[in-house]
Amino acid sequence: GVSSADLAPIPDVEWVLRGDRGLTYGRAAPAGGEIVEGTWWAPDYQGPPLVSFDVEIAAGLDIGLGDTITVNVLGRPLTATIANLRKIDWASGGLNFFMIFSPEPMARAPHTYLTTVTMSPEKEAELTRAVAQAYPNVTIIRVKEALQAASGIIENIGLAVRAMSVVTLLAGILVLAGAMAAGHRARVYDAVVMKVLGATRLRVLTAFMLEYMLMGAGAALIAALAGTVASWALVVGAMQAEWIFLPCTLATTVVGATVLTVVLGLIGTYSALRAPSAPVLRTE
Repeated sequence: GVSSADLAPIPDVEWVLRGDRGLTYGRAAPAGGEIVEGTWWAPDYQGPPLVSFDVEIAAGLDIGLGDTITVNVLGRPLTATIANLRKIDWASGGLNFFMIFSPEPMARAPHTYLTTVTMSPEKEAELTRAVAQAYPNVTIIRVKEALQAASGIIENIGLAVRAMSVVTLLAGILVLAGAMAAGHRARVYDAVVMKVLGATRLRVLTAFMLEYMLMGAGAALIAALAGTVASWALVVGAMQAEWIFLPCTLATTVVGATVLTVVLGLIGTYSALRAPSAPVLRTE
């Protein structure tokens, strides 16, 4: 066998080997998980100890179906064979354990009972008093505040990301406006020359609109590609979470940026179309 001290798990599962871990046993597979490898033992199973393992933690520890693990239960070693691997939904809000043993011999060890209860706020105090009166030795642990604090942190992170996105968008608009302002004189001259050569206002406007559309679409596509790659690197590399591609959001952003570029460009082009030809040609 290999001692836990000699294992080299990936960083995500190192916590499994630090300190004591809660264990449990069960005759049936619990809710909030899906068996992806192996099978669950029979309800009346009485054979050698078996254990159900979380599939992601098992992969991080480089163990799999059929391997044996030994745990120390109140000073006594217990060796069990991995019978199945489960994909656990830790966000379900229910109790779950990354290791679940078959009932024997774990059921003979001293243990406690745990359960989770979800209730409306108006019934919380009433139920707490009823449980305390009927079962004085039962410990009630509130997790509502902890969940609210975690939810608040996540919301604040999301708000910060959205604020950064808005600032970036505004900065991009200002840069784009500056670029258009810098080329305003050249566009006035181009518009005058085209009008002198016989182009109608509609044709000049169409030419400028196509120019702004190509410029906006090109910049938006480059920004979308860079943003997508950066978000993938941040989510997968830094946060080590699942990255989800949202094509509709990306397409909306590209189209919106292109339309905004065309609108801003045409606003700046309006004065170019109204400029008289003679003064412009004399100054050039």
